[in-house]
Amino acid sequence: MGTDGSVERVLLLEPYGVASHRAWAEGFARHSAFDVRTVVLPGERWRWRMRLGAIELARRAEMEIADGWRPDVVLVSSMVDVAAFVGLAPRSLREVPVVLYFHESQFAFPDPDVRGALRSTGAEFASTHVASIAAADAVVFNSSFHRGEATAGVEALYASAPDGCPVDPEASAVVPVGVDAAAIGQSAASADASPPLILWNHRWDHDKNPQAFFGALRSVENLEWRLAVVGENARSDPQEFEAAHRRFGDRIAEWGHVPRDRYVELLREADVVCSTAVHEYFGIAMIEAMIAGAVPLLPRRLSYPEVVPESFHDAVLYEGRLGDRLRVVLEGLLDARRAVAGLPEALAARFDWPVVAEALDGLLAGAAASPGSP
Repeated sequence: MGTDGSVERVLLLEPYGVASHRAWAEGFARHSAFDVRTVVLPGERWRWRMRLGAIELARRAEMEIADGWRPDVVLVSSMVDVAAFVGLAPRSLREVPVVLYFHESQFAFPDPDVRGALRSTGAEFASTHVASIAAADAVVFNSSFHRGEATAGVEALYASAPDGCPVDPEASAVVPVGVDAAAIGQSAASADASPPLILWNHRWDHDKNPQAFFGALRSVENLEWRLAVVGENARSDPQEFEAAHRRFGDRIAEWGHVPRDRYVELLREADVVCSTAVHEYFGIAMIEAMIAGAVPLLPRRLSYPEVVPESFHDAVLYEGRLGDRLRVVLEGLLDARRAVAGLPEALAARFDWPVVAEALDGLLAGAAASPGSP
């Protein structure tokens, strides 16, 4: 620490460096006022990372301090088994305060097997989260919705436990994920562009409910529109995507994973961006698209009512079938744009990285000054 006890150095550990996790780590490192060193492991085999990733992180952490550099606080993502890491870390790091950031969690993640039944490993990973909360000096969630889901998950896990619940997720802070608003820029969509571009920009997985989105598109097939479906796909057989590609092939402007620069171009080009998610703790992809100026259609659930300012709820959030709202927007795009005027600026003011990094810096400084406090 500095001579006045202030934080100067932060070691950030992320064992699961998929796009959003890596963007969080690198974004904070760029915008923090502190000297931040990052250890980001490849984004693969997340279950393995949660179970045994602490071993590799401890080894990498020892390499980071080999030149005499010492962190004043360690910031870790929720994919880290904090209790295991603290036990495995070099001795010089074991007394350094650890702040646990819940970018996502497994307390309520819908993780079905091939038959649609929930996997028994859910309780295993929830238990790892509980041990991590107990071992950390401070805990942060990326949304209040996420914190509430974690609280309910802990209560469910300990409903029949022989001992009392050892942690309280509510005794934590909320700091969102940051976005690079300046790099995203403003929409390039023309007010009279025809046909409009509909964007779906999510991970290709069941919790984003792609079937509902493609069903909405089928309900508006009599209208003119183009389609961009982008995102990471780790599935070997994404049948609903293959069927949609065959059905909407002549409307497709972009499909599959694209480089970041092309993705940002699509954000600016999009007229409408849609979510049908059944699981979303924050929604960084939707926030990026809204900052770029796309008219958003989001379900009135999950984190969306929290991240969207209340004055825009009626224009942005839908209940029931997405197809009904999508038709209204496509048939009255100019009115839809007017209804969300000012939304990009409002979101940038809350979620731009300089704003978010300053808030997280303050929390890390507080944790270093008072280890063990939420």
